[in-house]
Amino acid sequence: MGLGLRAVWLAFTLAIGSVTAAQAQVEPDPKQTLLTLTAAFQVGGPQPAFQWFSPSVFQLVYLQTGGSGRYPAIAQLGAATGAQVYGRQEFPVGPVFAVRVQHQVGAVDWYIGFNRVTNQIEYISSQMATGGPPQIAAPPIPTNNPPQVQTPAAAPAQTPAAGPRPPAPGGPQSEACKLYPAMCP
Repeated sequence: MGLGLRAVWLAFTLAIGSVTAAQAQVEPDPKQTLLTLTAAFQVGGPQPAFQWFSPSVFQLVYLQTGGSGRYPAIAQLGAATGAQVYGRQEFPVGPVFAVRVQHQVGAVDWYIGFNRVTNQIEYISSQMATGGPPQIAAPPIPTNNPPQVQTPAAAPAQTPAAGPRPPAPGGPQSEACKLYPAMCP
């Protein structure tokens, strides 16, 4: 390998390394994100945190709250006191996390998916916490009982309460992508 080729190879590997380092710096923090969002959902109104939503998630929150951005069921739980990540699943667009947020009066299990390309929340849903920790392989079954934030494309018709983890996403037809279609291209 000539000197010129080595310089090009070195520049290429340094560029790849800096892109990887930059991606590591923007890794989403689901706990902090959900603590901020639950506070925003409790008071409503225009919130800076709502800028994190993809257009479809923003529209869904707008429709579910009548444009207020406030979920009374979340407000009744009181201030969030902590959060714990119980699972993570990688998808072509980015990760989906299962997170339990503790409140003064109860807890909520959240499933939140981040798009690494747009740095937006592509998927979000919740249910009141019951029993054991939330499972990333089984998102909540949509109900009419709040709290509920879920993108229309991501709502599964029927989901088993528990089951084996889906296979690693391999494309839009994979089992994982069928559970979380908003997270697959």
